Order: sequence, then structure tokens, then C-alpha cells
Amino acid sequence: MRKIKLCFHSVLIAVVMVCMFSCNNDSDEQYYIRMGVTETDVLTGEKKDVLIERDYVWDNSKSGDIKSFFLYSNLPEWEVRTEAESDVDWIEVWPGEGNEDGRFYVKVYSNSTSEERTSSLNIIYDGEVYWTIPVIQH
Repeated sequence: MRKIKLCFHSVLIAVVMVCMFSCNNDSDEQYYIRMGVTETDVLTGEKKDVLIERDYVWDNSKSGDIKSFFLYSNLPEWEVRTEAESDVDWIEVWPGEGNEDGRFYVKVYSNSTSEERTSSLNIIYDGEVYWTIPVIQH
């Protein structure tokens, strides 16, 4: 009977130790991201940072624009990519990468055609898209 108790206690201690060391793994960290944009107040001309929702769409005129985006994040390394490689002809992003909190700028060049152009800016970490901002230019 004593051997059975000792064996049971040994197994119980082993199970508890396995749970303690495997369940508290720092590599299982949950990543988060919040996006924002710098807007100019129409009345005062003052620039202010505004958080955006996931359904935000950047709607541009034919003449183009430059916009400052920021992100609050714990992503160790992120990058910004356009939807397609051919988008670099009319969309420029700098810097295209960062760590954790950061800011990036996007320039949309003027559209000399009568065609509407669409793309998206994708915030990517480890091959996974964490946020997408659709870009439309009339």
C-alpha cells in the first residue's frame, strides 16, 4: 500500500510540474494591434492622431495624397505591403517595416487615367496579415 501511495504522489507531482512549465510558455504571447491616422481638422488646420476601426477605407482623389499612419502594437517585427507588387507604381510606403509601436507614411501618386485604382495596405507579421486598409483612388 505504501508503494502505491508513493507512486501516486510521484505521478501527481510530475503532472503538476509538467503543467507549470508547459502552460506558462512566453512564446504563446497574444499579439495585438490598433491602427490610427493623422487627420487635419478642417476648421483649425490642426493635425491630430485618430484611431481607426477595421472598416476604415482610405478614399483618395485623382490628385493623390500623403497620409501618416500609426500603430500601437506588441508585434516584434511588422511590415507594410501593398496588395500587389504592381501597386508600387502608384503607392509608396516608408518605412515599410518596424517593431512594436510605430509610424509609417503612404504616398498615393496622382491618377492620370480615367480608371479607378484600388489596392490595400496590409500590416504583416510572420507571414500573417494583422490589419488591412483598403485604398481607393478615383
